[in-house]
Amino acid sequence: MEVPYLGQLSAIESLFFVIFSVSILFGAVAQKTDFCPLGGIADYIHRGNSGRLSMYFFAIAIAILGVSVFETLEIFSVENTRPPYRMPQFFWPAYLVGGVLFGVGMSLCRGCGMRSTSNQRWFLAA
Repeated sequence: MEVPYLGQLSAIESLFFVIFSVSILFGAVAQKTDFCPLGGIADYIHRGNSGRLSMYFFAIAIAILGVSVFETLEIFSVENTRPPYRMPQFFWPAYLVGGVLFGVGMSLCRGCGMRSTSNQRWFLAA
């Protein structure tokens, strides 16, 4: 089996390669910086430190800005997507209740997918 060069990939294969590369980079940065909204909220409430929480909101702002720029430059279109804010009716009570239930569940599980506390880094102990 021969591994193709990046220039030999089709458009969809190139897109998957870029997405995979960005996700690996995000995972490394997120693990190094303890990127986690739950940890950011806990830091703000218990220590008054808003660093991790502002990092989370900055990431949201960059994502919104990036999609807006890509859509404006017609690199891709998100017209066929159906996120809640693009629907004709926005059922905010349902999204609010769902968000609260999700947040309570995350708190009860003592963390999130990014593992907000350093004592959960069992793989670094080896």
